[in-house]
Amino acid sequence: MDNLGFPFMTREVRTHQRGAVLMMATVDGSAVAGGTAVTTGLDTGAAAHMTITENGDGDYTLILSNPGVRFLGLFATSITDAANVTCALATDGTSCRVKQITASTGAALADSDFSLMMMVGHAQDHT
Repeated sequence: MDNLGFPFMTREVRTHQRGAVLMMATVDGSAVAGGTAVTTGLDTGAAAHMTITENGDGDYTLILSNPGVRFLGLFATSITDAANVTCALATDGTSCRVKQITASTGAALADSDFSLMMMVGHAQDHT
C-alpha cells in the first residue's frame, strides 16, 4: 500500500514518441581548419556524438555519429567575432550545415569560434 492507502500497481508504459535531448557544443574554428569528419575543434561532450568537416572559410558540416539519432532543431551563435551565423538541417536530419559571415561586409568568416545549441532525438522508425 502507498501512503494514500491504495495498493501498489506495476504498469508498463510504452510510447512511440521521440526522446529528445538538448545538447550544447563549442566549436574552435581554427582547430577544425581543413578537417574532414574530425572531432578536433569540438568540445569533449560534442565529440562523443558528432564529427565536423570544414567545407570552406566559415562553412562547416556537422554529422551525428550515433545511429538512429536526428537533429530536431539547431541554434548557433558566434563567440569570437561580430558575425551572422546561419544553420540548415539536412532533409534526413542526420547532418547540419553552419555558415558564418561577417556582420559588416557579409564575407565568409574564417576560423571563428561558435557555440551550438542542438535538440536531437531518436528517429521515429528507430526501435
